[in-house]
Amino acid sequence: MGGFMRAAIVGSFAIVTITLMATHGVVGQEPVPYDARAGVRLMRAINTAENAGRRNDGYVAIERLLTHPMMGGVAQSVVLDGHDATYLGQSLRLVVSGDGQHYQAALVPPSECGVAVFTDERGLIFTGKVIGCP
Repeated sequence: MGGFMRAAIVGSFAIVTITLMATHGVVGQEPVPYDARAGVRLMRAINTAENAGRRNDGYVAIERLLTHPMMGGVAQSVVLDGHDATYLGQSLRLVVSGDGQHYQAALVPPSECGVAVFTDERGLIFTGKVIGCP
C-alpha cells in the first residue's frame, strides 16, 4: 500500500475514533446518561474547587465552596435551604470530614430510578442507579 493510501486510512480511522469519543465518551465505556450530564458537570466543578482551595484550609462545606471562582458556572443553580441543598431539583449532599482532609459529594434525583452522581477527594466521578431500575 502506498504512503498516501496508508495515511488516508489512518486519518479516516482517527476521525471516526475522535467522533465516537466526542459523542459517546471513551470507546469501550457506556456514555453518561443524558439526565446525568448536568450532575457530572457539577461534580467536576466541586472537585476542581475543592482541590484548588485545599492548599489553604482543607476541603470546605458547600456554603463556602459556592463562593469559589471555580464554581461560577454551576453555583447559581445550587439552592441552599438551611442544611439542605439542591441542584436542578436533585438533592445535593457534600460531607467534609472534621479535619478537612476528605469529602464525599452525592447528587441524588427525586425519582427512585433516576441516575445519581457521586465523587470524593480522589476526583473520580461515578454514576449509578438503584438496583432493579431499568
